[in-house]
Amino acid sequence: MYMCNQVRIRTLIGNVRLPRMSNLARTPPNPKEICRICGADADGVHFRVTSCRACAMFFRRWAMDGSKQVCRRATYNCDVSKDTFQQCRRCRFQKCKDAGMSLSRRKYCQAEKPSVRNHSTPEVPKPQEVHNPLPRGRSENHRVKCNTNVLRHRIAKILNNSFYEPSPYKDSLMKALIDAYNKMVPHLEVANVQLVSEFDVDDCMRFCYEQIERIAVWAMRCEEFTQLPLQDKWKIYRNFWPVFEIIERCSRTMEEFGFDGHPNLYLVTDDKAVDLATVRYISTEMEPEKLATAETYYKQWELTLLRSFVLPAKELNLTTFEVVYLSAYKLWDIDGLESLDNKTYRIAEKLMSRLNQELHNYYRRELRIENYASRLSKMVKLLTEIEGCVRMRRNIEIAIDVFQLFGTDLADSDFFLENET
Repeated sequence: MYMCNQVRIRTLIGNVRLPRMSNLARTPPNPKEICRICGADADGVHFRVTSCRACAMFFRRWAMDGSKQVCRRATYNCDVSKDTFQQCRRCRFQKCKDAGMSLSRRKYCQAEKPSVRNHSTPEVPKPQEVHNPLPRGRSENHRVKCNTNVLRHRIAKILNNSFYEPSPYKDSLMKALIDAYNKMVPHLEVANVQLVSEFDVDDCMRFCYEQIERIAVWAMRCEEFTQLPLQDKWKIYRNFWPVFEIIERCSRTMEEFGFDGHPNLYLVTDDKAVDLATVRYISTEMEPEKLATAETYYKQWELTLLRSFVLPAKELNLTTFEVVYLSAYKLWDIDGLESLDNKTYRIAEKLMSRLNQELHNYYRRELRIENYASRLSKMVKLLTEIEGCVRMRRNIEIAIDVFQLFGTDLADSDFFLENET
């Protein structure tokens, strides 16, 4: 019976070639790049930003010192390039932060004991600390059950300006969104990223619910988004979050394990990573045989994601600025959405122009790239590949649910735009 179902599932989702693991071995070295802080030759990614070792050491020292800095010239916009005499420490440190540098102390281990978390000073307003707890997933037959109405109510409260905080970066849309992106994940004093060989599907779904909230909070850090009609925000959000979730997780994976790290590693949650080629998903409530069959189809999606996005992104050595640009581009790419307010379309067109101008300035002034057309083309292709991965995952979810192998209440909810009635 399972063999018959597998044939039918392949008919529904199409035949997807699994990439050979030998092709996922190691990305080629990246060409020499410059430090985004001072313009000197960079020697790698430090504190999430491509930079030279001198700027990385400077940032670490001043970030750990914690003392208040004063601009030596009282301009708060000093030149901190490598050839500048007596660089202003305050402006150099500020440029490190604006570029996306963040002091995150993480340790990697394979121990199975749970991580110790310190929630005393979260960097993002945590909706779950204000409202009722997130709905906890529970398995029943072949499905992970969840009260999606509770989750929808929580997202509606966020989109209804409950958690909007004015950004200190009024002059730059990208700086505001980068600041919000860097604050999405609380930077803990001690956090062990565990490399696990098995992952419970209920835990995976619960983190997905948390991500859905984080993404809504991130979008609400864009002032223009907060000013849209609530129904427009809800539709744009549903079109946006499945793509942003993948971009964010892949980006965090590269930040944590480096651009030269093992290509199959994937940061599923903030403190648990898996090898996508070998990980097993488990559940105490589901039939192991059904779950194992569903896993084979998810494996196709996971390895396709590696081949079509993670590895090309590593080859490009995507910066935090570029990751956030792709995310913001997807947020405001609404030409294909119907029944929005006319003012919403005009705002989106204006913001897309601002995003492109800021990207141009970033390439020309910070990265000092004169001709970036090829790089931009590759980035846009990455976004197209992610959108394809989202569609592929949805097709797999529908197919394996139809044949009662695995399903979730979330997948059937109106959190996905195509489920709208």
